[in-house]
Amino acid sequence: MPEVPIKEFLALVRSKKLAFAYTTHAGLRSIECFLPRQVCEQDIINESPALVMEQVSEIPHERKFDVYYHQKPGVFRRYVVTLNDSIRLITLMHTSKDIQNLVAGEDNKR
Repeated sequence: MPEVPIKEFLALVRSKKLAFAYTTHAGLRSIECFLPRQVCEQDIINESPALVMEQVSEIPHERKFDVYYHQKPGVFRRYVVTLNDSIRLITLMHTSKDIQNLVAGEDNKR
Protein backbone atom coordinates (compact mmCIF):
# COMPACT_ATOMS: atom_id res chain seq x y z
CA MET A 1 0.00 0.00 0.00
CA PRO A 2 1.51 3.34 -0.98
CA GLU A 3 1.56 6.14 1.55
CA VAL A 4 -0.50 9.18 0.59
CA PRO A 5 0.49 12.68 1.70
CA ILE A 6 -1.86 13.79 4.47
CA LYS A 7 -2.50 17.13 2.73
CA GLU A 8 -3.62 15.29 -0.42
CA PHE A 9 -6.06 13.12 1.54
CA LEU A 10 -7.49 16.11 3.41
CA ALA A 11 -7.89 18.02 0.14
CA LEU A 12 -9.81 15.10 -1.38
CA VAL A 13 -12.12 14.79 1.61
CA ARG A 14 -12.72 18.52 1.94
CA SER A 15 -12.83 19.38 -1.80
CA LYS A 16 -16.55 18.87 -2.09
CA LYS A 17 -19.46 18.33 0.22
CA LEU A 18 -19.82 14.58 0.09
CA ALA A 19 -22.49 12.66 1.95
CA PHE A 20 -21.21 10.32 4.64
CA ALA A 21 -22.27 6.67 4.30
CA TYR A 22 -21.61 3.58 6.42
CA THR A 23 -21.48 -0.07 5.52
CA THR A 24 -23.49 -2.34 7.80
CA HIS A 25 -20.20 -3.65 9.17
CA ALA A 26 -18.97 -0.12 9.99
CA GLY A 27 -22.21 0.66 11.80
CA LEU A 28 -21.81 -2.46 13.96
CA ARG A 29 -18.12 -1.72 14.61
CA SER A 30 -19.04 1.81 15.69
CA ILE A 31 -21.30 0.35 18.37
CA GLU A 32 -18.80 -2.36 19.41
CA CYS A 33 -15.95 0.16 19.72
CA PHE A 34 -18.11 2.76 21.53
CA LEU A 35 -17.36 5.27 18.75
CA PRO A 36 -20.44 7.31 17.84
CA ARG A 37 -20.83 7.99 14.13
CA GLN A 38 -20.41 11.71 14.80
CA VAL A 39 -16.92 11.07 16.22
CA CYS A 40 -15.93 9.04 13.15
CA GLU A 41 -17.17 11.77 10.81
CA GLN A 42 -15.43 14.46 12.87
CA ASP A 43 -12.14 12.56 12.71
CA ILE A 44 -12.29 11.98 8.96
CA ILE A 45 -13.51 15.42 7.92
CA ASN A 46 -11.89 17.75 10.45
CA GLU A 47 -8.89 16.05 12.04
CA SER A 48 -5.43 15.56 10.60
CA PRO A 49 -4.49 11.87 10.33
CA ALA A 50 -1.19 10.44 11.52
CA LEU A 51 -0.85 8.23 8.42
CA VAL A 52 -2.79 7.61 5.19
CA MET A 53 -2.22 4.56 2.99
CA GLU A 54 -4.06 4.00 -0.30
CA GLN A 55 -5.46 0.53 -0.96
CA VAL A 56 -6.47 -1.01 -4.26
CA SER A 57 -10.21 -0.65 -4.80
CA GLU A 58 -12.22 -3.23 -6.72
CA ILE A 59 -14.63 -0.53 -7.91
CA PRO A 60 -13.54 1.60 -10.89
CA HIS A 61 -13.03 5.32 -10.19
CA GLU A 62 -13.16 4.78 -6.43
CA ARG A 63 -10.27 5.56 -4.10
CA LYS A 64 -9.86 3.49 -0.94
CA PHE A 65 -7.78 4.56 2.05
CA ASP A 66 -6.47 3.14 5.32
CA VAL A 67 -6.40 6.16 7.66
CA TYR A 68 -4.90 6.36 11.16
CA TYR A 69 -5.78 9.03 13.75
CA HIS A 70 -4.27 9.64 17.18
CA GLN A 71 -6.84 8.98 19.84
CA LYS A 72 -4.48 9.70 22.71
CA PRO A 73 -0.73 9.15 23.14
CA GLY A 74 0.15 5.69 21.86
CA VAL A 75 -3.42 4.84 20.84
CA PHE A 76 -4.80 5.15 17.30
CA ARG A 77 -8.09 4.71 15.51
CA ARG A 78 -7.98 3.11 12.09
CA TYR A 79 -10.63 3.79 9.49
CA VAL A 80 -10.96 2.24 6.04
CA VAL A 81 -12.83 4.71 3.83
CA THR A 82 -13.66 5.03 0.17
CA LEU A 83 -14.14 8.24 -1.76
CA ASN A 84 -16.45 8.24 -4.74
CA ASP A 85 -19.89 9.86 -4.75
CA SER A 86 -19.74 9.78 -0.96
CA ILE A 87 -17.31 9.27 1.89
CA ARG A 88 -18.06 5.68 2.80
CA LEU A 89 -16.78 4.19 6.03
CA ILE A 90 -16.01 0.50 5.41
CA THR A 91 -14.70 -0.42 8.86
CA LEU A 92 -13.10 1.05 11.96
CA MET A 93 -11.02 -0.29 14.80
CA HIS A 94 -8.53 0.46 17.50
CA THR A 95 -5.08 -0.57 16.33
CA SER A 96 -2.78 -3.32 17.52
CA LYS A 97 0.56 -2.60 19.19
CA ASP A 98 2.45 -3.51 15.99
CA ILE A 99 0.46 -1.03 13.92
CA GLN A 100 0.68 1.60 16.64
CA ASN A 101 4.46 1.26 16.59
CA LEU A 102 4.53 1.49 12.79
CA VAL A 103 2.32 4.58 12.74
CA ALA A 104 4.14 6.19 15.66
CA GLY A 105 7.42 5.56 13.86
CA GLU A 106 6.08 7.00 10.61
CA ASP A 107 4.59 9.97 12.45
CA ASN A 108 7.90 10.72 14.18
CA LYS A 109 9.60 11.07 10.77
CA ARG A 110 7.38 14.02 9.79
